[in-house]
Amino acid sequence: MDIAIRGQQERLEQLEERIETRREEPTETDLRDAVEHAGDAVEFVDRVEANTQLQATYDEYSVVARLDDSRIVGDIDRLLVTPGSYRIIDYKTNDLSEASSAGLAEHYRPQMLAYALALLQHDRSRSVCASLRFTDAGVEERFDWDPTEYSQIESDLSSMVELVSEWD
Repeated sequence: MDIAIRGQQERLEQLEERIETRREEPTETDLRDAVEHAGDAVEFVDRVEANTQLQATYDEYSVVARLDDSRIVGDIDRLLVTPGSYRIIDYKTNDLSEASSAGLAEHYRPQMLAYALALLQHDRSRSVCASLRFTDAGVEERFDWDPTEYSQIESDLSSMVELVSEWD
């Protein structure tokens, strides 16, 4: 159950913010939603791991992607290491009633690129598969990168970092 709790960090932070700003207690609906999201996350991880030859697993795995003078730091919700790949699992609790999972996946693509780059900087012999698990609807969106795409990933992220730097 600890996987589910960590996987619901975003949702819990939203609840915390609402409590702090409005001094409201979480409703029964909020708590029921959190449990449902957690349940979906646990079931998803169990299914993926059952069909994977695992060498190692990590929860809240901290990574750093280095780009020239910049660093991008993040925490992967669940990282699975297999003989030939890294499998990133990232839980998303977005409400999908007014947005598509594909559209949201594109929104989160830079985050997944940063994770992929950090992992490939550590070991360029493995491929990277990133699964975004949208627990609101039980939907998975995936990104896959081959080690030969390292330069393109680095270039894409460098362009994004330059854009952000121009805003400062």
